[in-house]
Amino acid sequence: DRWNTVEMKVPAFFYLDSGFSPAGNGLKEGNREGIIEFRNFQAMTPETDRTTHFFWVYMHNQKKDIERIAHSLHDSILEGFYEDKIIIETQQKVLDADPTFKLRAIAADAPLSHLRWVIEKRIKEENVERRPGTAG
Repeated sequence: DRWNTVEMKVPAFFYLDSGFSPAGNGLKEGNREGIIEFRNFQAMTPETDRTTHFFWVYMHNQKKDIERIAHSLHDSILEGFYEDKIIIETQQKVLDADPTFKLRAIAADAPLSHLRWVIEKRIKEENVERRPGTAG
C-alpha cells in the first residue's frame, strides 16, 4: 500500500508526504508499523526577473542504511531536477523568442492550470491593493 499527498502553498511552497506500507498491514486503520515514509519540502523565491532560487529538503524515517538512503534520494532528486531544468530553460527560450506565444493546456495540466490561475488572481489582487486611492 502506498500514499502520496501533495500540497502547494501559493506563492512558492511545495510539500510532499509519501510512503509505503506492507500490503494489508492496516494502514487505513492507523497501523504505521513497518512503513517507509518520505517528506519533501521545496521553496522557490525570485532572484531577478529571469532567475529563481530553488531550495529543497527530502527527509525519510529509515533507521538502517541512513547514509545510503540519503545519498540515493539526493542523487535521484538532482537527476530529476537537471532533466526538468533543461526543459524549463528551453521553454523560456521559446517564450523569449515570441512574446505573443500562448501556452496550451492539456487535461494532465489541470493542477498546473489551477495553480497558474491562483497566482494570476493573487497578482491582480496585489496590484489593486497597491494602486493609489485603493484599499491596502
